[in-house]
Amino acid sequence: GGRLRDGEMLFGNAYIALQGKPVELDVQAESAPGQGWRLPRIAWRDPGALSASGSAALRGDASIEALDLQLDSPDLAPLRERYLSGFLGLAGLAQLELSGGLDAQLSLRGGDLSQASARLREVRLRDAQGRFRFDGLDGTLAYSDAAPRESELSWRSGALYGLEFGATRLPFSSDHGEFRLQRAISFPMLGGRVGADNLRLRPPAGGKGLDLRFGLNLDKLDVGQLSKALDWPAFTGELSGRIPEAHYADERLELDGGLAMQLFGGTVEVSSLAMERPLGVAPTLSADLALRNIALESLTGVFGFGSITGRVYGRIDSLRLVDWQPTAFDAELHTEKTRGVRQRISQRAVQDLSS
Repeated sequence: GGRLRDGEMLFGNAYIALQGKPVELDVQAESAPGQGWRLPRIAWRDPGALSASGSAALRGDASIEALDLQLDSPDLAPLRERYLSGFLGLAGLAQLELSGGLDAQLSLRGGDLSQASARLREVRLRDAQGRFRFDGLDGTLAYSDAAPRESELSWRSGALYGLEFGATRLPFSSDHGEFRLQRAISFPMLGGRVGADNLRLRPPAGGKGLDLRFGLNLDKLDVGQLSKALDWPAFTGELSGRIPEAHYADERLELDGGLAMQLFGGTVEVSSLAMERPLGVAPTLSADLALRNIALESLTGVFGFGSITGRVYGRIDSLRLVDWQPTAFDAELHTEKTRGVRQRISQRAVQDLSS
């Protein structure tokens, strides 16, 4: 028993940096010849930041055989630098801003998560790079690798890559190592609605990484608001679509199905969507696009060069964006004769396109 005045500790990916703020420590430990250590009592008191108590069993190589912990944090803000930098850095979230309160319980068996629950109190998460934000996270989360457990979480508002969305409630259930959404949910976004269903999450276990699956619905999102938020040209129209299943594993997100945008009197259909490192360094996106009956006069008017008229059809296949900048694609575009629509290009447009 005693006090740690300062110091740094590294256990696997867990990096603890006390930063000159003392903590109270109380540990009981025992071992037998040829066996690892048992810790019948662990108590860690970091006033205003984190209190932890529980027990543990360590193997001969000091890896965790069993761990039971109760955690309480009245203020999550100092946890990033003092306790979470190792984990957040690996996830590409080194500058994640945290606030609010949390108390939690967790159990590990054989090094894998067995049981866990958390009570969130007005938690706010904000990515410093602007990739996401959640405000007013409140409620409980519960995970089980055996008997069923139920929980419910809500948020007041949030944003994804600058796209604001509204409040919703998420009822969850968990058993046999899987975390599931009990029913479909939806929330307002960009003048329409975004819905999710069939969410299933398996945390890392047995040498396998995180595995996440979910369905996604987009209903009449305003492309004008989307263009403004992403600093695109002033496109107008609607975005709708259904992704029956999105699958995230090994830092890769693959989306089945497709999306359709009603733009400039025609349709843009997006398929074969996939993302690598969506929250990591240099995220990449790949997709195929099909264009049908797009009014060129309206399209070219947005870009501010000379006039082109006609109805355009074609494909943009194997499109690849790295850090949201295009690096490759294979495109074929053409106009088709349409009654009442002239197919013309102005001299200014020829000059602007050439230069």
